Amino acid sequence: APTRAPADVHAVTLLRREILASPRPVTLIPTAPLTNIALLLRTHPEVTGNIERIVFMGGAVATGNATPVAEFNVWHDPEAAAILLTAGVPITMYGLDVFERVIVPG
Repeated sequence: APTRAPADVHAVTLLRREILASPRPVTLIPTAPLTNIALLLRTHPEVTGNIERIVFMGGAVATGNATPVAEFNVWHDPEAAAILLTAGVPITMYGLDVFERVIVPG
């Protein structure tokens, strides 16, 4: 059985609280569609001052995983991706092809 309980606040409220409370700028690494991050940036733009950068997977060079040419995270909510990309926060976006073969040296 889980030993933790779900947070008692909405994800955007939790993100805002934790980002603003952090003693140093944070790096966000969303691993799903960017809906909550876009909502955070639109409703609480003050958080951008304490976000060092956002790193996410989006886009596809050769083939996609949602359609033959689209990567799921951006395809699922393209408006959210547009908000993220124009929010003025430093962004690192990795295409789907980068993750097709990940090698971790031993």
